[in-house]
Amino acid sequence: MTNEQQRMPFAMDTAREMADAFSVSTGVCCSVYDAQGTALYTSGEAQNGCAICRSIAQACGERSTCEKTHREAMTMSARFGGRYIYFCPLQMMFTASPIISGGKTAGALIAGPMLASEADELLECDGRIRRISDAALLDRIRSALAAVPFIEPGRVNGLSRQLFSNAVLISDESRSYFIAQRKNQQQDAIGKLIDQLKSDGTLTPYPIHTEQAMIRAITQGDAPEAARLLNEILGHIFFFTGASPHKVHARITELLVVLSRAAILGDANADDILDTTEQYMKELRRLYQPEDVAQWLAQVLNHFTSLVFDVAGTKHRNAIYRAVDYMRRHYAKPLTLGEVADAVGYSHAYFSNFFKEEMHCSFRTYLNRLRIEESQRLLLSGEYSIAQICEIVGFSDQSAFGKTFKQITGVTPGQYRKSNRRIDVEREHGLR
Repeated sequence: MTNEQQRMPFAMDTAREMADAFSVSTGVCCSVYDAQGTALYTSGEAQNGCAICRSIAQACGERSTCEKTHREAMTMSARFGGRYIYFCPLQMMFTASPIISGGKTAGALIAGPMLASEADELLECDGRIRRISDAALLDRIRSALAAVPFIEPGRVNGLSRQLFSNAVLISDESRSYFIAQRKNQQQDAIGKLIDQLKSDGTLTPYPIHTEQAMIRAITQGDAPEAARLLNEILGHIFFFTGASPHKVHARITELLVVLSRAAILGDANADDILDTTEQYMKELRRLYQPEDVAQWLAQVLNHFTSLVFDVAGTKHRNAIYRAVDYMRRHYAKPLTLGEVADAVGYSHAYFSNFFKEEMHCSFRTYLNRLRIEESQRLLLSGEYSIAQICEIVGFSDQSAFGKTFKQITGVTPGQYRKSNRRIDVEREHGLR
């Protein structure tokens, strides 16, 4: 055994074997990284995505951020149960799974790069590539990208699970480490809120604003933010019910309905959601311990959120994500299709066509949904008048706002505010 092998916190020979096995079985490169984010070994054909990124960054006078991206992915993969799928600065896909030694992240297996869209689309979308005038460099980039495998989005999750299995065989911990880790993180978050409520010494009303924020996160498919807000709500429920199984079940049943409605609001299939919710209601009856209820509800939330904004199988997946992100950040101003198309690097006509085809609605319809979704939150907050909300969410006049609101929700803004104002939940359940 060499001095280097003695210093390694995991068996490097086994790590190489697992990387080779993954690469041979999938056709995707697999690398072994140390805890600092340095690649120690790479298996597979020469598809060095980081080398492509470094060449582009150098040509544009920028610093490469590949190593930082992979280090952050290692951290996230350990935090989220052993698997993390992510995009590099060039929008190529990778998946990471940590190698655990002594309860700490000692390294990782990272598989990639993979293309989620055709190479030509990636070349057209990346603004840095469009600025490169060196023809020889452009040819090298095209040639390198041509060697990167295109992986159907539906396969990526399976590849990620396989990589996780290989990483577990290198680690000195089994999968139970990651399960326990997620459970402990949730219990810590809930426990901190309960401690805070105890120290405050006052009877805090149900956190309706937190619930509204969670609904918004679900409708946007933002699973981490939705999970964080859910833990806050659970802490409140467990504290003010004294963790009584009967009272907890009553409150969780109500919360389950809220989660399902949020998923439907986010355009998930309503029939599927309703059928799933019915099954979840049956499962809830078999749970008694608060920690079991909390972990189960987190899985429910993750499932509902995963059904929202599912464009994984679409051709222009990356462009759709960037477009929707841009629209969410700028919906409050007079936003045009042309501005968004320019932001994601497509001609106006082509962007309009594929957006409508893959989102099943026009650009204007989707933008109006975003604006009405935010207006619903503001209406329930009680902090603004309808006229103020109209201006905040980007409508030019109150008449257009009211007409669009009724088209989408079936009621006027005033009717929505009146019929959906939440009564005091503590008083409703006899808890005050």
